[in-house]
Amino acid sequence: MKKININKTEKDDKLIIDVQLQARRYSKEPSQQFSNSELIQYLKEEGILLSEYELESQPDQVLNSYSTKGLEPNLEGTWIFKKNEKKEEKLNKTKPRTYKKGRTKKSGD
Repeated sequence: MKKININKTEKDDKLIIDVQLQARRYSKEPSQQFSNSELIQYLKEEGILLSEYELESQPDQVLNSYSTKGLEPNLEGTWIFKKNEKKEEKLNKTKPRTYKKGRTKKSGD
């Protein structure tokens, strides 16, 4: 089985994953396929939680090393994830009180 090259880079709030399949030289060699489900499996093995990221872009087609005369193989693809911003939770916040204009203090009497 041929090796699938996966490069993972983290820049600022983005996770970029480049995947490259090796081309087949002979028709007897088995074809390889890499899709979103294989990517999710890889990220789980690496310990990356997908709940912390949002998918920004992905390849249009499944990566595949199989080719025919009219269709070239799709050997390379890039997935880009953007890290979700953490929302601040409001805990025990007091409600603002209304200002009463009718009451005025008399001073100096």
